[in-house]
Amino acid sequence: GWTGDAQVFAYTGSLNAYTANFMYKYLDALRVSQNEDGSYLQITPFVDPTGGANGWSDAGIIIVWEMYQQYGNQQVIRENLNAMCRYVDYLVNTSNEFIREQQNYNDHNAISYMEDACCNTAQCTYVAGLLAKMCDVVGEKELCEKYTEIYEAYLESWRSNFLREDGSIGNWLPSEYVIALAYGLYPMELEIAGAEKLKISVEAGEHHFTTGYITTPHILSILCKYGYVETAYKMIQQTGYPSFNYMFEQGTTALTEGWSTIMINGDGRKTINGSLNHVALGAVGQWFYTDILGIKRDEAQPAYKHFFLEPQVGGGLTYAKGSYDSIYGNIESAWEVTEKGIEFHFVIPANTSATVTLPGEEYREMELKAGVYDFVVPKE
Repeated sequence: GWTGDAQVFAYTGSLNAYTANFMYKYLDALRVSQNEDGSYLQITPFVDPTGGANGWSDAGIIIVWEMYQQYGNQQVIRENLNAMCRYVDYLVNTSNEFIREQQNYNDHNAISYMEDACCNTAQCTYVAGLLAKMCDVVGEKELCEKYTEIYEAYLESWRSNFLREDGSIGNWLPSEYVIALAYGLYPMELEIAGAEKLKISVEAGEHHFTTGYITTPHILSILCKYGYVETAYKMIQQTGYPSFNYMFEQGTTALTEGWSTIMINGDGRKTINGSLNHVALGAVGQWFYTDILGIKRDEAQPAYKHFFLEPQVGGGLTYAKGSYDSIYGNIESAWEVTEKGIEFHFVIPANTSATVTLPGEEYREMELKAGVYDFVVPKE
């Protein structure tokens, strides 16, 4: 299938089900079909030899990272290391002074598109950084140094060409701020300014989704990360076009390929343009785990050996309950707004630990071992 769809949904898919074996098989297909120039195909197993599109061919690195983070298996890095190195070398060879200008898919199916070079170069920066991290994980010091230098070169070029001194980017599109914040492209001193501009751009669009396949998975979590929890909830609860609820109001039983796949004509009839059962925009589902439930990975301790519990209460919801079945056991998170305040319930599996942060200063960064825990945060 399409490699872009596969990589954007890799994290969400692994939260919904055990996907390791399926994804390892898919990575085998990516390696076998890799072009001689180092580019991965845009559709795998082989249908079309075209390759090298950022966001799509990036699957050969991003899926490896997601599988390692989710399941902790270093072997998946070792098996794909040579292919990943060839791919980043290909990106460098097809860039001009670490700016990649090719017209690719961009933030596919967005309402408004950012500049191709801005999107491509951001993605080159991201995958080069992931590769450097994975080289370090498996002890490949020289490769780590090489790809760290490439990462830093792309990062500097992106900042020099697309980031303004006040933290603004391009045309103030939500997607531009999301890709910069999600991929760590902002210098620390401009992060807060960038997040504020993301909030402003979302509010200017009346909390509608205008992002595409690359940035939709991240936008709600980024808003929550920087304290704009209610803004995130307003987006997911939006009912007008474009939004997820707009799709459902058209009678769909699955997510569509894009925001405008189903449109109402002036005579009341519907026009269908694209797939009525498409997974990519569903990558927003990771936010339900990472922010509503608050179950977040710790990059330094993969497979949820250690993780974070940081539920984001808001949006008028009165309760939430769910779990993730990690390789160590079931991680449970639940909260409910009651007369007492907000009641939280957590289950931390054996042989793991969690850092728990709840509303209120006294409940921040509590280090908890395996066990069952209940907390009540009183009403203010």
